[in-house]
Amino acid sequence: MSGSRSESATDTGGVDGDLGAAPRLTVVSDRSTVLRDEVAAHTTPHEVTQRSGSLSGRVDILNLPHCRLVFVRYGGEVVVEAPPTGDRTVATVPLGPMQVQQGRHRQATTYDEGFLLARAERTLMQPDSWAGAWVVSAEAEHLTDHRRLVLGTSSLTDRDDVVPFVVPDGDHVTVSGRNDLMAQACREAWTVHNLPDVTPAPVREAFVRAVESNLLTALVLSTARAEKPTVDTCGDVRVDVLIDWLDTHYAMPVTVAEMARVTGLSVRQLQASVQRALGTSPTELLRLTRLRHARHMLRTSTPQTTTVATVAYRCGIPHPGRFSQQYRMQYGESPSVTLARSVGS
Repeated sequence: MSGSRSESATDTGGVDGDLGAAPRLTVVSDRSTVLRDEVAAHTTPHEVTQRSGSLSGRVDILNLPHCRLVFVRYGGEVVVEAPPTGDRTVATVPLGPMQVQQGRHRQATTYDEGFLLARAERTLMQPDSWAGAWVVSAEAEHLTDHRRLVLGTSSLTDRDDVVPFVVPDGDHVTVSGRNDLMAQACREAWTVHNLPDVTPAPVREAFVRAVESNLLTALVLSTARAEKPTVDTCGDVRVDVLIDWLDTHYAMPVTVAEMARVTGLSVRQLQASVQRALGTSPTELLRLTRLRHARHMLRTSTPQTTTVATVAYRCGIPHPGRFSQQYRMQYGESPSVTLARSVGS
């Protein structure tokens, strides 16, 4: 296999492309140079040194309007060396243990959590041969704007302590645990690939915008210094405002950043306020709100003219299959059973 390139969706380059198509490019190759060039074209320049006799690599690229999500698996032992990223923001989320060394004189550390490529030093990586990793790259200007929204201040443009690529004590800069914000956001964004072909274009487009916003939010929150978020003294009142707003807007492509804007809080303040008031997260509150409204629709609809997928779309849920799983976990029965015994049946 000398290196093959296949497209599972239209490759529009990702910038100002057709959001409904969710552009994805798949590359399968046994050549390290092919894999390197595809990843570098969408993230940051780097070199790949092959250490095993052969590779069985794969690269999947999801082009979103303002960021790129890349999955890479080499299928063999390699060393990846990334030079300083400068003004680029590039995060790597290993899906298996990865040995990482940032700077020439620092000790290598094995990571199973995400980290940032160093802005001023090289980053040397030995990824798991078969588990692979996600790589997230965001446009600097758009990420700066999103950072202001998420962190709730207008003075965050170029401060070194906002996205601390190299901290003074020489520790590596991690951005998430495998089950934390960054990994969760990557998993959610990756489900764009699994939307059924019959998904209405407006639903698909709205979902793409929402997952990108949440991916950027996770990147900002994960890379900011760990600080105890400030909880507004009116936080509980603003959570009530959010609950009322979600009851009206649950069918829209709601993002965490949008919820923060509605309440007048930063994302960090919103998360702390919702956790304190309800013991949950804003995204979980949104999910439960959508499920509650979906249950009401199923109970009051006519089975002959309504489908479970239609109800899911009307409630802002683009994955009918996932909706059915979540609904069953929440209510102990499938949505089709609820619909079958509805008042309209």
